[in-house]
Amino acid sequence: MQSMKKIDYKDWILGGFVVFGASALLYYFIDKKDAKSKEKALIPKKDLEKILKDLDNELLGVYLNLSGLIRTLKEQTGNIDNEDIKEFVDSRFHISNKIQSIANKIYEKHSTTEEAVEKSCIIYEKTDKDIRDLSNLIKNNLASAYQGIDPQLSINVPDFLTADLTLEILEEMYATARMVSYERIEEVEKRGIKRDLQSKEFLDQVKNMDSLIEEAEYELFQKYGLYALKQAPKKVIRDAVIKYSQIDPIFNRQVLTIEEEHKSDMAMILRGQFSANKFEMLRNRLQKGENVVKESSEEFKNETEENENTNSQKIVETVSD
Repeated sequence: MQSMKKIDYKDWILGGFVVFGASALLYYFIDKKDAKSKEKALIPKKDLEKILKDLDNELLGVYLNLSGLIRTLKEQTGNIDNEDIKEFVDSRFHISNKIQSIANKIYEKHSTTEEAVEKSCIIYEKTDKDIRDLSNLIKNNLASAYQGIDPQLSINVPDFLTADLTLEILEEMYATARMVSYERIEEVEKRGIKRDLQSKEFLDQVKNMDSLIEEAEYELFQKYGLYALKQAPKKVIRDAVIKYSQIDPIFNRQVLTIEEEHKSDMAMILRGQFSANKFEMLRNRLQKGENVVKESSEEFKNETEENENTNSQKIVETVSD
């Protein structure tokens, strides 16, 4: 096996995500043992279905982040066995923490416990196809993510989520991630810990950055009413980006502008090159709701109009000749 020490960690942190997760319940979905329960199911079938659907929806971010991480690993390390990569990712990025946090919120929402859900799954799966299918969906999505494959998703965008609103939320998500990352790293450095992406001490200190970003995103999604929808907020945003990118090249250009700015800023934040002045400008822009994509949108429209006018002129000249 190729040495994993050569992997460049900063490529995995650029998006603002440092850790990934999986709960103890997910071990049931990853490698289910022939566990037996003498107790009756504590959760009615309809309630268990809602819990499993919520779990799969809320784990979407983990599926997508994990699959992207695995693809990056494979690109950097070459032909590495899936199990070797899985073992490395599990040990290095503490996957259990993230999913445990997500699962606990779902259990609390449904006034139940992890043990009750696991025991109910074991009992229902023996005879109930609906529960078995939902359980298998989570297992398959997680297994696919460990192979670098994104989950298969249906596109469902609510009417109120227009292209403009999608861009607004997307940019605010990225800007929030940068602000949280900057503040967390600054806090760690003030405690005398050197900013070093190859240092275990530094990575251990910033490993909760993902949780902090998630907390900020929760407030953002609440503000835009995304938690009132049946689907997970990140899935709704992803669906909207896919939908509008397919029908509008200007929208696609705007998304790329937002992503490129985020990647560039995160790289500077991680290298210590993002000044306090830039941070204040980012904070002020976020508070005022200013949109970085407006200017690029107008430029793209002007370019398109100029190209169309040029082509029209050429056609006229050709006809005249």
